[in-house]
Amino acid sequence: MISLQVQNRSFQLPQSLEIAARRNIFSSIIKTSDIPNPDYKIFQNHGSCSLFKESKKICQSNKIHDILYTLEWNLVDDLISHANTFLQIHAAALTFKKDAYLFVGDPGAGKTSLSILLSQKGFNILSDEVGLLDLNNLEVYAFPRNFIIKNHLFHLITMPENQEKFTIDSDTDEKERASFLPINYFNPENNLAEAKLKKIFFLQKLKDINFKINSLGQTGSFGRLLPQIFNIETFSQNRIINLIQTVSCFELMVSKPLLFDEEKANNLREEILR
Repeated sequence: MISLQVQNRSFQLPQSLEIAARRNIFSSIIKTSDIPNPDYKIFQNHGSCSLFKESKKICQSNKIHDILYTLEWNLVDDLISHANTFLQIHAAALTFKKDAYLFVGDPGAGKTSLSILLSQKGFNILSDEVGLLDLNNLEVYAFPRNFIIKNHLFHLITMPENQEKFTIDSDTDEKERASFLPINYFNPENNLAEAKLKKIFFLQKLKDINFKINSLGQTGSFGRLLPQIFNIETFSQNRIINLIQTVSCFELMVSKPLLFDEEKANNLREEILR
């Protein structure tokens, strides 16, 4: 057995599963652990795997990707709970030089594809799913969960050779194929440093392969932000209002950014940075 950890959470698993775990679970920050009592344990017996959380079985399957997917989701929940001093926003978080940008949106709004495109234009990705914001200083921090690259994106990005493909639940409760890619696959320098928030963009779909950016007032921004905060009960509405009053907010209407030609992609980058 070998022990691994992601931040303050640890898990133990058979050594034969180590490579698969390192490839698919918080790959940019996972490391060998010396924590004596791991939070999770994976046991393998006659082709079947069982995942335990604090001695309670939470998953059993003969497919290792089912076990790793369940473990990954539990680690996500644990780390989000541990980060409760931050405002947790359903958003992609990116940086450019010393500034941070949040791209807020529902599942399927395009946070992942937009993040990948902008990483090709000089942006650094802190997360494509959870924006961690310190309201005291407006610093945005990394939540480096692996990207979940779903089937519709396979042909739009260069995938590593022999990349595993898993079957996962989709946003519509159906099954679909997906791969887990580490955030540093798109961040060659693996820079996860925090940066001060400059702008918030609220994502909306367009019918055409294009983009449009509109400025938003405080009322419209507040109404769009509130439902996208995971831990809203931790913060007073006055603190959220103060955030909206301090940071410029925009609506970003965008569709299929990975199909943008070079000119359109550069124009989007410049409009975001303006």
